[in-house]
Amino acid sequence: MADEVYCGYRIKLIVSIEKNGKFTSRNEILVPSFYRYLDEARADIEEDIRHRLRTSYYFRSQRVGYDLVRYSREASLNTYMAYRIIPIKQKEKVESS
Repeated sequence: MADEVYCGYRIKLIVSIEKNGKFTSRNEILVPSFYRYLDEARADIEEDIRHRLRTSYYFRSQRVGYDLVRYSREASLNTYMAYRIIPIKQKEKVESS
């Protein structure tokens, strides 16, 4: 079996809703941007997190596996966000083009 060859990276954004202490839904969104280098994807995630912290009601999440959280007023319906970097194989890039 040959070694896997990656040609770049994409970002998967995971948005989960917590209602009354239990997660009720989870959506995964594959961001359309393609990054040739891992550092580019990391920098984009860091910038997006900084932007959300600065301009919206998101905070750093204390829950393992999530980067950000937005609390509702009564904290019974909260939105959690996580960023994941997904390596893309050469074959996958050709198929998605």
